[in-house]
Amino acid sequence: MGYAAKPQPNGPERLTIAERMIRRIPLPYLGGCVLLALIFSTPGDILALYLSTWNLDLALSRLPDADGWFVAGRVVLDILVIFVALWAVRDMRMQVVKAKQRLVPLFHEGEAAYYRIFRRISDCRPPLILAAGMIVSMLAFAGRRDVYFTEHFFVNAFEFALLIIILPILGTLIWVYLSSNYGIYRIGRRRIQLKSYYDDRMLGLRPLGSLSLSLARPYFLVMTIAALWISFTTPADNEPPQIFILVGGLSVLGIVMFFLPLYSVHEVLMRERQERRTSVQSRLLRFVARHQDSDAGATVETLQGLSNQVAEMRDVLALHVAERKIDELPTWPFDTHTLSRFATSALTVTAILASRVVLTHLGM
Repeated sequence: MGYAAKPQPNGPERLTIAERMIRRIPLPYLGGCVLLALIFSTPGDILALYLSTWNLDLALSRLPDADGWFVAGRVVLDILVIFVALWAVRDMRMQVVKAKQRLVPLFHEGEAAYYRIFRRISDCRPPLILAAGMIVSMLAFAGRRDVYFTEHFFVNAFEFALLIIILPILGTLIWVYLSSNYGIYRIGRRRIQLKSYYDDRMLGLRPLGSLSLSLARPYFLVMTIAALWISFTTPADNEPPQIFILVGGLSVLGIVMFFLPLYSVHEVLMRERQERRTSVQSRLLRFVARHQDSDAGATVETLQGLSNQVAEMRDVLALHVAERKIDELPTWPFDTHTLSRFATSALTVTAILASRVVLTHLGM
């Protein structure tokens, strides 16, 4: 029955802490994501202030003081960034689970190596440590207590729940992305079984590039939405500056963790390409050395001599074909189009954040 029949206590099939939180809600997973996104975004913030004051006008003052389309965009992005973060945690973990059948053939030890490499993905301790660090830094850099807490009970309860629920989910998002990419790095650093370049021009390493891109898509989707959310802030919103730092830092971290693990795979492809080229070139040199002293004007007097000459020409042609195929071997486990899509996502986040910084300095 495959890996489902042999559950691993610390394998990637195990639910993360964020998924376990959502599973406690008596709704389908996506339904639980929607509910949490509504509770811990602008609608929940307004409801908390309304329950504290029973003053609808005061509660609606939590909305940005701007045009209707701007307010609507801010609210939608506020909800969407939490929803997509919750969805991305599960999607990234499942990408690692789905990649199992394509990764196991790389390992001499089989499934055992796969579980050993990715066993920490669902560990609950690192996300909680990351969340604790974010909570401490946000409270420390806030400067004033009233940045997060007020005299209103339900507002305080909302802010407290936001810290102890949403930040661990964000910590889970970061941890799953980091630990999964670190697993790719470990695969590139170990002795793995490569395919022949006649069978696979990427020597069987394409699943590593595909997995890396599958992890980057949801991660940078969250970063893009977060950057767009920042772009919908105004000076009057008085958003803590650490939010800018957090999104910018996580975007840079995402770029580094996309390329750094794959660099080890790049080294494998470069090494194998060089070794195969050296082997083919040495065989060609031996052939030339064997025939350079032969009589160029000699005629083939026997059928056996003609057969040997044809066989030698066939071998030379095969070596030239092999040399051309080796020169065409890629040095990264993905194609150019894949890399361009990733670069587009990363540059989009960078451009949005940069434009927001410029507009903030201009007081807009």
